[in-house]
Amino acid sequence: MFGFVRRRVVDAAVAKGVFGESRFWLVVALAMGVRLVVRRLSGSGPELLYSEELGPKDRLLIGPAGDGA
Repeated sequence: MFGFVRRRVVDAAVAKGVFGESRFWLVVALAMGVRLVVRRLSGSGPELLYSEELGPKDRLLIGPAGDGA
């Protein structure tokens, strides 16, 4: 859900601040851009938890953490 809201804010900031004349939305667009650059440079992102190659008859079961049954 937050991804959708963030995308809408970025779209509004670009439309109203970068291509429009609103200084407030321009600052919002710049802040979101700086945030993105800092996250990419710092290397923070999704962390790979598990990786294994599946064979032709293997299955991948995804569910909540539990007793493994």
